[in-house]
Amino acid sequence: MKVLAIRQPWIDEIISGRKTIEVRTRNTNFRGRVALYSTRTKINVNDIDWVVKINNDDYIERSCPSEFEQGCIIGTVEIVGCTMPNSISQFVSDGSKHRIPPTRYNYNMRYWHLSNPIRIDPIPFKMPKGAIIWSSIDDEMIE
Repeated sequence: MKVLAIRQPWIDEIISGRKTIEVRTRNTNFRGRVALYSTRTKINVNDIDWVVKINNDDYIERSCPSEFEQGCIIGTVEIVGCTMPNSISQFVSDGSKHRIPPTRYNYNMRYWHLSNPIRIDPIPFKMPKGAIIWSSIDDEMIE
């Protein structure tokens, strides 16, 4: 199974089903289920503040970034399509799907459409050297 690396708090938004579009700068032709790897990248406090703001009372506020699961596979999701927003207006109107602040719009963005997220018990995982977006894992480890 392919493994897709995503930073916190965005991966939690995907697993919860609130984020149905992952924004990337490249297209993907892949369709199917992928494992979601929560990267070890330092968590941006501004991202946490934004997620708390847009989720209002629906979000379980975490007292500090260390409470986020990192360095492990925490779920799976299906990639069902890839499109490109045609304008900043579309990007803003799609905000409830991609969850990203409007100030981060870039004309080069691609929407990776996601469906059917499943949270799993965390599986420790280390991305191979040089892997930035994709890696792979034995399907049996996920099941």
